Amino acid sequence: GVVFANEVLDAFPVHVLVRTAEGLREVYVDVEDGRFVEVLRAPSAADLRWRVPDALPLGGRWEASPAAEGWVAGIAAALGRGYLLLVDYGADEAGLLARAGAGTLRGFSRHAFVRDPLAEPGAHDLTASVNFTAIRRAAEGAGLRHAGTGTQRDVLLALGVREGARGVPAVRPGPGSPVPATPAPLEQLRAASRRSAVEALLDPAGLGAFVVTCFAKDAPTDGLTLFGGRP
Repeated sequence: GVVFANEVLDAFPVHVLVRTAEGLREVYVDVEDGRFVEVLRAPSAADLRWRVPDALPLGGRWEASPAAEGWVAGIAAALGRGYLLLVDYGADEAGLLARAGAGTLRGFSRHAFVRDPLAEPGAHDLTASVNFTAIRRAAEGAGLRHAGTGTQRDVLLALGVREGARGVPAVRPGPGSPVPATPAPLEQLRAASRRSAVEALLDPAGLGAFVVTCFAKDAPTDGLTLFGGRP
């Protein structure tokens, strides 16, 4: 079978880790003067220490999600033969390190960025970018084989998404009518809406930049169309 997970990995909780002069610390949440504040303490689990790359600078932040990695490993155990296809926002370890330790934990409310993720708890969404290097490590460690990775834009173009949205059903004239077949206004509107949706999915500055990665278990990995290969 195929397990398809679109924006699932980013829903798992993360541990926020900070490299300090005293060593690695984890961000906890405390209350001060009636509001939530961050405090640094020893990591809550010993294995969090090896999840932080050595290249993280002093003062830099790093998010780790053992829950997401464990979920991927669980899928590997449950899948007899087939594929795990993951779509999400994030980057590999090198891409996340390019942020110079800024971290990726952030809040959103009504599609707008929230500067303080601890403000107004419950009023907005909290999220962090997916570390696809960690996800691949967990998948391969559980017996899956990497089949390919690309941006959502490249994958959808390889699958012919524009060709699929191009066709518009035509209104057929009655028998003997000299009027040529033309698309109905409603069908024209629907086709325009489909094309607009496709372009939003392909936007390289938005959804098109999402990462699509695929893993296989006892299934072929060569020539997958979504990564530009021939079926």
